[in-house]
Amino acid sequence: MAEAVRPPAALRSHEIGWRALATRGASVKVLRHDKDTGGSTALVRFEAGTPDVKHAASSEGGCVFLVTLPKPVEFLES
Repeated sequence: MAEAVRPPAALRSHEIGWRALATRGASVKVLRHDKDTGGSTALVRFEAGTPDVKHAASSEGGCVFLVTLPKPVEFLES
């Protein structure tokens, strides 16, 4: 007989703190992390003026966006 799959527990994002990222003005709030696949879902927050650096992403007025990844991010050296 197949094992019953348990639905995920309710999540209250206001109870999870923001964690600062290496880029000044950017922070993350992890909502889900799958230990088996390494996949995750997170809110990413940019303060106004962030992060006009190597990547194309930036925000003049600030923003919060949802990121869902099916597996861990792999950082490659240039």
